[in-house]
Amino acid sequence: MRSAALAIPLLLLVCFLHTGTANGPCAMMTKAGCDGWYRYPNGRCISHIAEQKTWFEAKKQCKKLGGDLATIVNSFELRHARCLLLTIRSYDGPLWLGVRRCGSSIEDVDGFSSSQFPWASGEPNADRRKTCASISRKRQGRWEINSCSDRNYFICLRNMK
Repeated sequence: MRSAALAIPLLLLVCFLHTGTANGPCAMMTKAGCDGWYRYPNGRCISHIAEQKTWFEAKKQCKKLGGDLATIVNSFELRHARCLLLTIRSYDGPLWLGVRRCGSSIEDVDGFSSSQFPWASGEPNADRRKTCASISRKRQGRWEINSCSDRNYFICLRNMK
């Protein structure tokens, strides 16, 4: 009984640490209108896919599901993505995002290039063999660059139907 009484305050604390408020996106996450996916800003839906695939395979799978690998372009979207990470209980590894290193620049799947992405300390790394971006709980929702041939879960984003 005692552990159950601690579970709810602990969950609220985790949400507060990730969003800055217990009433933020974690508390507001809903699947309404998204066919089992979570609602995301600007009329879109987001979901993690629990299949380990290379970055290119993940991108292809997201396309089959009617979307693309997720991109995160502002702090509001980052808070939503971090909340999504909290819903994944059995996997603590990186999840592919729709961002790759192209030559000396970093671009998302829409061609947007920015140094303002929420990189983890030391990222993007200098290893040119690693060109695909991921997000993980281990890095507190910050991004890192990995080898595109690694097999990871991934996050897809699509428009609401």
